[in-house]
Amino acid sequence: MSVFYFDEDRREYRELLEDYLVDELGLERGDGRDDGLIAEIIAAAEGKFVYVSFLADRCKALGLKAVRALLADAPDRRGSALYEHWLAGLEREYGSKEADAIRDLLAVLAAAEEAHGWVFDEGARPDPVDGTPLTLLEERFDGLPLVMLARLLHADEVEGGTGVDPLLMLRLERIQGVLWASRGGEATTRFRIGLKDLLPVLQADDEMGRRIRRAHARLASEALDLVARLSAEDMEIGEADAGALQVLVPLLEASVVLGGSEPVAERFKREGGKARDVLLRLQRELAARGHGSGRAALWSQVMALCWHPRGAALMDLPLEQRNELAGSLTNRGVARATQGNLARAIADLDAAIEIREALRQELEPRGEW
Repeated sequence: MSVFYFDEDRREYRELLEDYLVDELGLERGDGRDDGLIAEIIAAAEGKFVYVSFLADRCKALGLKAVRALLADAPDRRGSALYEHWLAGLEREYGSKEADAIRDLLAVLAAAEEAHGWVFDEGARPDPVDGTPLTLLEERFDGLPLVMLARLLHADEVEGGTGVDPLLMLRLERIQGVLWASRGGEATTRFRIGLKDLLPVLQADDEMGRRIRRAHARLASEALDLVARLSAEDMEIGEADAGALQVLVPLLEASVVLGGSEPVAERFKREGGKARDVLLRLQRELAARGHGSGRAALWSQVMALCWHPRGAALMDLPLEQRNELAGSLTNRGVARATQGNLARAIADLDAAIEIREALRQELEPRGEW
């Protein structure tokens, strides 16, 4: 079988999309209205064939006359009106039980993306070295790993043990036209909402808004449950739990804030500090396995958990927290040096020295150094 790859920026690829829409929707080139509709669909789909195909299906289900009316009423919203129509018609298309499950799936993905955005915006703690947000997350949201998505949807138990419920796999296939799936060199596939205008539609929908808030509470509770269990165990943190920690803990505070659940917020106040201790334990275990001082990115997350209250300037933090930050910077510098990243290692070590020197100047006159 031959596999062809298309450069999405080339004119040939654009013409392929246009030809597809002409054939699927019975449009005519050269017709002003049809040319405009083709351009709207491709723009809303960000030029991705899978999204173009999804929107073409929406257009066929709705009828071209109704589609044109929707776009005329919302000229600046491109695909949003089509997404609203699709969301409203899930029961008609899949039945009430499956529609309910699809909404929960979308809510979990939306909550994870919201939480990720919060970490880099409202909830950002500035790195003492370069001011970028302190987190082990990459700035681009690449989605939730399949195993974590299944866990958050309680679809990780199958006959004979654990795994991914085949019904979840079927569901992901059914709505693949709105999702982005990526392996990114990892052992598991990650999923996120693919259509950029769909997330605001989900957030604006009253029912989906409630589901997204519940998904935040579920994500935060899952993180706190994991931290509590690992805190109570003496055994080495396994690979699966280590992976779950690195997905859930960076999003924990964000989901507490965005979910708005008072019971979850109260639990976070009581137990949230354990997350830092568990990450420190994981770092020690990584070091024992020959990973130097652990993963540099994990030290960034440890520092973020030290930084309270959110929004405080470095020198306004309590002495103990500043000292912990300096220690984590030192460890991150060692980890980076082990990885061969000497320039950033030196920057970390210099920043740690600067913080500790400021502490010395503050404490020495009081005889507390």
